[in-house]
Amino acid sequence: MGTNSMWGQPPRLTTTPSGGAEIIDPRDGSPLGLIPASYTWAGKPRPSAANDGQTIRITDVGHSASGSLFQSDGTIWRPVNGSVLIGAGAGSIAAPIKTVTGVVDGAFTLPLGNPTMPADFLPVGAIIKVSAIFHRRGANGPGTVWARLGNNGNSTDSGVNSVATTATDGQDTFIDAHAMIASATTFAAQTGLAPQSTGTGAIVDRTSSAAIASAMIASFDVSGANTLDAFDLIMYKVTAEF
Repeated sequence: MGTNSMWGQPPRLTTTPSGGAEIIDPRDGSPLGLIPASYTWAGKPRPSAANDGQTIRITDVGHSASGSLFQSDGTIWRPVNGSVLIGAGAGSIAAPIKTVTGVVDGAFTLPLGNPTMPADFLPVGAIIKVSAIFHRRGANGPGTVWARLGNNGNSTDSGVNSVATTATDGQDTFIDAHAMIASATTFAAQTGLAPQSTGTGAIVDRTSSAAIASAMIASFDVSGANTLDAFDLIMYKVTAEF
């Protein structure tokens, strides 16, 4: 690192307990910034009292190709500011992200792949927020659009939420739902409860393919459609909060 004329000497770098580097002002020893160490989720150091408060970059979590930042609280690595964007995409009516047509049951094959959280990423108590907007074309029959979460990344996983569309050309559908990680093998799904409303049976415990010790994958699909109708995915977003 070169000499800065303000200091008269180069700043110092010290290694942090998490493997990163802290930039130190050579004049008074005060911290100037942090260069976080980079790890995969599986390869990160264990959270401990020694790295409490330290920040690291996880390269295989998040929507950005550069990964996401996590901070240790001494017992767990949490996303900085409490939330991490796992995956997202946006299109339009004229140019949707993906279309399902010509099949009764079909998955939306996302250009960036299904939003995925690595094995042992989600702690009990985490909240997964899943949003998606769909647009249907054709009025030949019904069809149900799904947002799912589980270990398989396909229609065998449990639904976080689903909406049954009617045989109406141009019908739009918005899913905005939550999955609450209740145990190592269970999440509670908000399957149909709108804000500021009441319902019976709207919160359902899901146990099929829901092991957080394995990768947890969000996916989107259509079921029970007429092959002459088309279903467009206009937007999706998946975030994890803990």
